[in-house]
Amino acid sequence: MDSIANRVMVADADHWRAELILKQSGTGLQRARRAVNMALSKDALLGGKVAFSQPREGYRAAIDPVLLAAAVPAGAGETVLDAGSGAGAAALCLAARVPGLWVRGIEVQAELARLAQQNAGENGFGGRVAFCDGDILAPPPGFVAESFDHVIANPPHLKAASGNPPPDPAKAVANVEGEAGLGHW
Repeated sequence: MDSIANRVMVADADHWRAELILKQSGTGLQRARRAVNMALSKDALLGGKVAFSQPREGYRAAIDPVLLAAAVPAGAGETVLDAGSGAGAAALCLAARVPGLWVRGIEVQAELARLAQQNAGENGFGGRVAFCDGDILAPPPGFVAESFDHVIANPPHLKAASGNPPPDPAKAVANVEGEAGLGHW
């Protein structure tokens, strides 16, 4: 039976945040205490054109996803797959740049996929930008091979089993190559 020290009460809408916090923060009472201090930051991309929430700790979007979105030669009516979308920075910037573009993101960290979907809704992209949690090697239903006009990814920069991975688990997933080998094409 769980002790009261291992429980955290949150509103239903914040359940995914609580799961993310607890997964990243250790165990027991220490986990619960640290969870209270973990939060999201409200940031902006493209000079404020895109509102963007992201975890204060772990991987944080910088210029890479903004440049990636700027480099995609996509047009209205086309569909883009964002593989490893995280909290959605690249997909959101691309959708802001190209009205009428459809973007579908897949992210292995379920909590970040839910945050990305929330970010899409807050930016008014809910109808044409969608995120799901899943693995690109075993995509969920609806991801049909060769059904996208473009595929983007902000790949990990560390080859698997090399160097020193970041100690933060969420940042390690973003920065260290996984089974898909997206870091070294």
